[in-house]
Amino acid sequence: MPELEARLNALIRRQRGALDQAVYQVHDLQLDTRTMQVTRQGQAIHLSPTCLRILRILMRESPNLVTREQLEKELWGDLTPDSDTLRSHIYKLRKAIDKPFNQALLETQQGLGLRLVAPV
Repeated sequence: MPELEARLNALIRRQRGALDQAVYQVHDLQLDTRTMQVTRQGQAIHLSPTCLRILRILMRESPNLVTREQLEKELWGDLTPDSDTLRSHIYKLRKAIDKPFNQALLETQQGLGLRLVAPV
């Protein structure tokens, strides 16, 4: 049964990827999924592969909240890392897409999760 569940989850992830948009945009942040290029205010942003995957999930779900468990499940399946790897990737992502700019897009809701939202 665990192998069947893992195979079904892999199929769902592949199908979800096939249905993804080509370009995601939240406010002035853009992700082109064909080239995996990220820009904000016309400036190129370079991200690690894991940060790119996190950003893609958050942009796909925006403006909805994404829980830590959802992110971990989609990134690593049932083999989540022992250390707090997700937190360090979120820190790097926030540093790349929010710190150099006047308005933050990545919002943390304490104890609930993360979401990408356009400033009001």
